[in-house]
Amino acid sequence: MPTTLHILLIEDNPDDRRLALHTLQQALPHLQVTPIPDQHAFLQALDQGGFALVLTADRLPWSDGLTLLRTVKARSPDCPVIMLTGSANEAL
Repeated sequence: MPTTLHILLIEDNPDDRRLALHTLQQALPHLQVTPIPDQHAFLQALDQGGFALVLTADRLPWSDGLTLLRTVKARSPDCPVIMLTGSANEAL
């Protein structure tokens, strides 16, 4: 039986969040994805812990990518964070 991998999917746009969730679940059926639409859900998920990866947008209404990265790393230093951008600019 495959091990379940738990990730946080942080995206404020409901359509983008649904698309990413669907794509991830189709590609990796044993993946447990917790969709995070806002800061409250993000902080709750951090308090609960147990996730292996954070997949996030780089710009959110309530945080920028670097602040979010620092917040995750302060609580879970070994957790990888993948930051996605809709911008053509690679600089953060």
